[in-house]
Amino acid sequence: MEQRKEKRIFGIKNISIIDEGKSHPVTLVNLSRKGISVLSPTVFPTFKEIEIDMTIDNHPFKVSGSIRWVNENPLKGPPNYKEIGISLLNPPVEFTNRVAELYPPEE
Repeated sequence: MEQRKEKRIFGIKNISIIDEGKSHPVTLVNLSRKGISVLSPTVFPTFKEIEIDMTIDNHPFKVSGSIRWVNENPLKGPPNYKEIGISLLNPPVEFTNRVAELYPPEE
């Protein structure tokens, strides 16, 4: 199994992808300081830049991202949902600090 560079955080709710002014609710699969994986009924093209709205422990964040991959046949989640990997683009310091507080990086 592949070793991840960043630990992942699970269980965060209230996440939406904002694309061209339209909000698309998604379900979190996992999150790190550098990326996020979500389940979505909406498919986005790879390398498309989007915004992500999320709330972590009652702290709202808006983070820019780029779609890196789409898994058309994930083994989890509702039927017709796709798993989407998003690379975070210059996430705000407050966001990376909050994620690090929840799940500190390995030393």
